[in-house]
Amino acid sequence: MKIDREPRDTLPRAIGYIYAANGGLEGFHAIRVGRRDLRAFCERQGLHLTACEDDTGASRASRRAVLNFLTSGGAEVLVVPAPHHLSRNGWYAAGVVRRLLRRRQHVITCDGSFDSRTQSGRMMLSLMSVFARVEREHAVPTIH
Repeated sequence: MKIDREPRDTLPRAIGYIYAANGGLEGFHAIRVGRRDLRAFCERQGLHLTACEDDTGASRASRRAVLNFLTSGGAEVLVVPAPHHLSRNGWYAAGVVRRLLRRRQHVITCDGSFDSRTQSGRMMLSLMSVFARVEREHAVPTIH
């Protein structure tokens, strides 16, 4: 049975971002699996995955490229496997999400943590922002 699908140009455009803490073969495998999962997730959500960027190890250079791509209007949705892929720093992640929402762009996690297209997802993002603020206020300065 053949199902007619909407043309790709009418689907919301998404960009994926994957972060693997480990480099080498383990990181390569994690990113390969992550890309496959992102593609399948976008297909189920009715999103056209226009690009997928990845970072391994300590460097997060591709994250800046993804955010620039979103700023330039290359996509309407940022898809990440889980919230910690965006950043382990809650304050930074909350800032990124706020900037995207101001531009009427969305953030979705494949693990179901949040989807800013829904009311409950926006509520979770608001809670994340509150916790990030509290975390920042109570952070102990690091002595070097």
